[in-house]
Amino acid sequence: MDIIKDYFLCDKCKGKNFIRIYNFSVQFRRVNFSDDLLYDEVTGEVFQCTHCKGDLF
Repeated sequence: MDIIKDYFLCDKCKGKNFIRIYNFSVQFRRVNFSDDLLYDEVTGEVFQCTHCKGDLF
């Protein structure tokens, strides 16, 4: 079986080297059965081209 390797390419410069940029946040919400707060930790990731600094997604 052959293996096919495909790369993500930058839309602006067609480069294939990216760095990962993280966003961290915390969401709080009240619950009806308690005075305690529940929270979710949310991590977002954006990949940025190392050549032209364009965003991939």
